[in-house]
Amino acid sequence: MLRTSFALCAAAFLFACSQPSLTPETTESDLTGDGGAPGDTTAGDTTAAEAGATALAAYGPGDIGETPKLRFSIDGAAVTEAVEVSWTTAISGTPRRYALQGLTPAPGGRPAVYAEFGEGQAPIATGTYDCAGGSAIVVLIEADQKLMTAVNDGPQRACTVTIDEAELQDYGDAKIRVRHVLGHIEADVGQRVDASSATKHVRAAFAARVIEGS
Repeated sequence: MLRTSFALCAAAFLFACSQPSLTPETTESDLTGDGGAPGDTTAGDTTAAEAGATALAAYGPGDIGETPKLRFSIDGAAVTEAVEVSWTTAISGTPRRYALQGLTPAPGGRPAVYAEFGEGQAPIATGTYDCAGGSAIVVLIEADQKLMTAVNDGPQRACTVTIDEAELQDYGDAKIRVRHVLGHIEADVGQRVDASSATKHVRAAFAARVIEGS
């Protein structure tokens, strides 16, 4: 099944899997960013649909466990609690270190949200990873298309991935760095090949236990 074969494969210019996958094609580029707090429908370029957007609650420390969590809303629609959520650290072939993705529970797993962010080997820390500086990229994968923040490696859409908390945990072993991470995403996505195409606004919140070293 597509959902059971959903896996993350990262490369500098292409994301692909040997089995059917929702992981999107992406490219390196300087991106443009803008964003706001979870539930803030005025962040970025607010659309008419978002004027009455459903509130998207942030996760809290009690939500952090072995499995990452992700919830998202598209153009202010009902919030989706993603399934088969994955978090990857130290992805290869890109300067952005972390990747997060999740499927909708609907058959086929779409739409799905994918976000990549970080700066080289720097540990994750509170603050904003922003598309304008090339430290973030967001993709919305729908039934028949992939909508991205990047546009032909040129004009870019608003996008931020914000880490609200990144608390270092003490496990009594200095070689292991484990952080409890809470964050949110604000991004406008559209056709990668057409800067003038209609866009959708993706809002998301996430929680994860991140292992950075061993």
